[in-house]
Amino acid sequence: MRPVTPLKGLLRKIALFFAKPDILFYTLPWLMFLIVMGTVTQKELGLYDASAKYFSSLILWIGPIPTPGGVATIAFIFISLTIKFIFFSPWNRKKAGTIVTHFGILLLLLGGIITALTQKEGVMIIPEGASVQTYDDYYQR
Repeated sequence: MRPVTPLKGLLRKIALFFAKPDILFYTLPWLMFLIVMGTVTQKELGLYDASAKYFSSLILWIGPIPTPGGVATIAFIFISLTIKFIFFSPWNRKKAGTIVTHFGILLLLLGGIITALTQKEGVMIIPEGASVQTYDDYYQR
């Protein structure tokens, strides 16, 4: 039995496309590839540059070929899961475990997005026995 949704026409077709579990099936291997490549290239590029290239980019250029970066991949997963969760999840007691699990994953992804948008990285050198109230920007060092 399919849940009743308020979506109509073209919007419903788009929502049905994004709600497919196939999206996760195909994006997770790509995400694993990005994680492996970003981790391996940290040796040559350094932590900040590898992170920016693989994890914090919308588009990753592999030679002349544009591919989705980490941000685009995570955003695609987040949008897909949100549409599935809101419009196509069976909201009943029998499926409460599934609902809580999907909500938890959405909450983790949302927390990651908020952290990525608001984080400040820096270094604070504290001599032994002293106190310091300022930090230096890690990227300007």
